[in-house]
Amino acid sequence: MEVLVGVACVAINVYSPELSSSSHVMIWAAMNILPTFLGVVLLTGILAAGISSGTTFLSLVGSSIANDVLEGKGNSVRIGRISMLIVAVVVCLLGVFNPPQIFWVLYFGGAIVASSWMPVSIASIVSKRVTKAGAFAGMLAGFVVCFALKLIFNLGNINYPAYLDPTLLGIVANIIAIIIGSAVTKVTSEEKEARARLFIVPESEKNPKEIKKTRIYMFIAIGLGAAITITLALVWAIPVMMQ
Repeated sequence: MEVLVGVACVAINVYSPELSSSSHVMIWAAMNILPTFLGVVLLTGILAAGISSGTTFLSLVGSSIANDVLEGKGNSVRIGRISMLIVAVVVCLLGVFNPPQIFWVLYFGGAIVASSWMPVSIASIVSKRVTKAGAFAGMLAGFVVCFALKLIFNLGNINYPAYLDPTLLGIVANIIAIIIGSAVTKVTSEEKEARARLFIVPESEKNPKEIKKTRIYMFIAIGLGAAITITLALVWAIPVMMQ
C-alpha cells in the first residue's frame, strides 16, 4: 500500500503539478492514475485504516478521561461514552466544514505523539533506570519542542532541512529529558514492580507455536518496513528532491 502511494505521488508531481490541495492527493491518484482495481484497494485500505484507528483512539480518549483525568469518579462507562461522543462530533464538524485541514491535524498529531510518547515507551521497557519523573519530563519536553516548532514552521511557512524536522528534534529533547530526569531521581519500589508486571506473560499466551508465529510476523514486519522505506526513498523522496 505504501509503495502504491509513493509511486502515485511521484506520478502526481509529474502529471498534475497544479493539484492545489495535498488532502486530495490520494483520491486523485486512485481515480486518475492507478488502475481501477488498485484504486479501489487503495481507498478501501485508507478507509479501513481510518475506521480502525478512529475507534481505537476514541476508546483511548474515553478511557483516559474516565480513569486518568477524573480518576474513576462517577460512572466511568457513561463518562467515557460522553467523552467519545464529544470528540466524534468535533471531528465530524471539522470534516464537514473544513476538510483540507484534516490532513494537517493528522500530520500534526502523529508527529507530536511520536516525539512525546515513543522514546518513553521504549526506554521504560529496555531500561531499569527510568523513573516516573524522568518519563514525565521526557514526554513534556518532546511534546513542547515538537508542538512549538511545528506551530512556528507551519504558521511562518518556513522550510527546514530534514535533519531539523520538529519530530526528530522532539525525540532528541525527549531522550535528553529522560536521562536528566532519571539521573536526579531514584527508581521507587512501586516503579520497579510496575515495570516487572510488564514482563509477566499470561498463561493463555504461553503457546510455543503462537510465540514462534508472532516472532516470524515481527521479523516480516521489520523487513517490510525497511523495504518500504528504501523503496519510497528511491522512487519518491530522491526524485522529488532532485526536481
